[in-house]
Amino acid sequence: MAWSLDTRIPLALCAAPALADGVATVLLVEAPPGPLPAGAVAQASFSPGPAHAPACGCCGGRSAAAAALERLFEARAEARCGWFDRVLAVVETAEAAAEVTAALREDAALAARFRLVPGPAPGHPGWPATD
Repeated sequence: MAWSLDTRIPLALCAAPALADGVATVLLVEAPPGPLPAGAVAQASFSPGPAHAPACGCCGGRSAAAAALERLFEARAEARCGWFDRVLAVVETAEAAAEVTAALREDAALAARFRLVPGPAPGHPGWPATD
């Protein structure tokens, strides 16, 4: 019998976060970030659009969304924020949604850490359970 377990952190795109279900969550939001909502353990923001030059010293030419996701993962790994079981990418524009999905598709390190969860928003049938 063959089976596999995907231990990557689920990431969902949403227009507004649903945090009332008790799952430890971080938010990836378009800049400027607002106050941290109740139920979220951390948040990072990004401005969609061109990043710095390729191979710059601070981001290595990564997109702003990729750099923000990296900051969230590092904060989790280094215990600079609470442990989280999912990421909600609160995107308001198609450009921001495209940047987040491109970061997960094109950045090998992020693809190994996060998985895009298509479909329903958290708290609705079809959202993966976290045990």
